[in-house]
Amino acid sequence: MFKFFRNIAFSDIFVLPSSTETFGNVVLEAMASGVPVIGADAGGVRNIIKHRVNGLKFKPKDSQQLIENREMRDRLKAAGTQSVANRSWDRVFNGLIGVSPTFPTKPPLRD
Repeated sequence: MFKFFRNIAFSDIFVLPSSTETFGNVVLEAMASGVPVIGADAGGVRNIIKHRVNGLKFKPKDSQQLIENREMRDRLKAAGTQSVANRSWDRVFNGLIGVSPTFPTKPPLRD
């Protein structure tokens, strides 16, 4: 796993072209590594990337929108790192628990 994060950290940019990514955890990992991200405006990535704030989004199957811009890359790099600084699995799970129905603390008694 360390090798994976090291390889991401040494990248100039991270692109996730998948339009079916459910959560997009790898986008968060790239942001946490300080790498600017580009992802399809679909699935879970849609909720993680704020276009031109902490990354770039493109219409699925339309790679012409991806352009080279060093100033933007540096800005996205800093904003992406900030975006994931307050994320954690505890917050994700607490958010899920907050929207899910209440679960009983004990199993129901059988008759």
